[in-house]
Amino acid sequence: MADEKLEKPVIGPAVAVAGDEIVVFQGKKKVKLTLFGVEGPKKAPIMGFMARNQLDSILLADKKGVQCQLQQRESGEKTYAICTNAQGEIALNLINAGWGFANRQSLQIDNFRPYLRAENTARKQKLGFWADSWRNKDGLPSENDDNDEY
Repeated sequence: MADEKLEKPVIGPAVAVAGDEIVVFQGKKKVKLTLFGVEGPKKAPIMGFMARNQLDSILLADKKGVQCQLQQRESGEKTYAICTNAQGEIALNLINAGWGFANRQSLQIDNFRPYLRAENTARKQKLGFWADSWRNKDGLPSENDDNDEY
């Protein structure tokens, strides 16, 4: 992760396009961002749909939109950002509700601990993916008992 900010903040209304990705509208310009610190389900379509719906609920709860500070770019395809609205940091809210996972690729980042704590709390409280109805025989989120991956 770069020590300094990449560019000016991205500000505007936003919608979810995946469980961990949003599009922010700045006038006629659309900026696609991946939320820093959170990982959405990639191999479980129903769980991905639920995560995206929860993310949309968080985004739409604030009519003023979001403010995103760009953090890093990954091989020209993904731009990671910490995004906030009136409810606080969006990624943390998603993880707190149990509909996102702490992104393990961020483990070396000093400010990763809040994401991991949020996931552990959601797991203990059996929220979102951690509810018994979503868990497989190993206690991991899964759409069925044969799928250990999320």
